[in-house]
Formats: sequence, C-alpha cells, structure tokens
Amino acid sequence: MKYIKLAFPYLLAILCVFGGGYSFYGEIISLNSEDPFNDMLFPWEEHMKLIREQLPPDIFIVGYLTSTDIVPSDEYDYAELFMTQYGIAPIVLIKGYEFEWIVGNFGSNMPLQSVKNWLDQRLGDYTVQGLGFGIYLIHRIGN
Repeated sequence: MKYIKLAFPYLLAILCVFGGGYSFYGEIISLNSEDPFNDMLFPWEEHMKLIREQLPPDIFIVGYLTSTDIVPSDEYDYAELFMTQYGIAPIVLIKGYEFEWIVGNFGSNMPLQSVKNWLDQRLGDYTVQGLGFGIYLIHRIGN
C-alpha cells in the first residue's frame, strides 16, 4: 500500500503527459488535413476582391447596407459585416448610406427592384453594380 501511495503521483503525471501528447497529436493531424481553400473566408475574400478592384484608389471609407436595412429585422448578421470588412481592408466599412460609395450585401433572397426602390427614396442619383452572390457596389452621383 505504501508503494502505491508513493507511485500514484508519478503514474498520474505519466497519464497526463500521454493524454496531452495524444490530444496534441490529434490537433496536428487535423491541421494537416484541412484544406485552406475550403474555409469560409477564402470564397468571401474572392468576392471582396471585386469590390476592391472597382473602388477608386483614393477611397478609404465606404458605407455598408444589408437586407435588414431595407426590411427591418432583429437578425443582423455581424459575421458577414466582419468578413466583408476583412475582405476589403484597409478600406473601412461604416454601417449606413451617407457615403459616396456603399457596399450592399443583400443576399440572393432580396430582389434588386425592392433594393432600388429603397435607395431611390434615400440617395438621389446613383449607380448599382451587381457583383454576384447578392453583393452590390453602389455609387452616389453628385452627393
């Protein structure tokens, strides 16, 4: 019994080391098997390249609108806001339509005509360029 009490801390330490090593090995294997092009940000970043290419080089702040601005809802998608900001960085997104350039992220479920009706009431003259996937680049003309 005395030897068991003396050996118990060592056995427990060995068990912890092996358990941690096994867990660490599992994490290393899962990192190697992940496809970097299969994550959520890579396709989003590809869509945002289109926005960066269309914006003039002297634009550093753009507005950001979503379908919840057009049809008010409590379900605002902050993840898409952050992914859009990440994708067009260093350009800064600010929620609202008070800017010369606006990124519209309306999704594929909202018809463009309902968006245009809403924009007509608030912007005056503007152009809308569809970039696919429910993403639009809106340019106010003659603020």
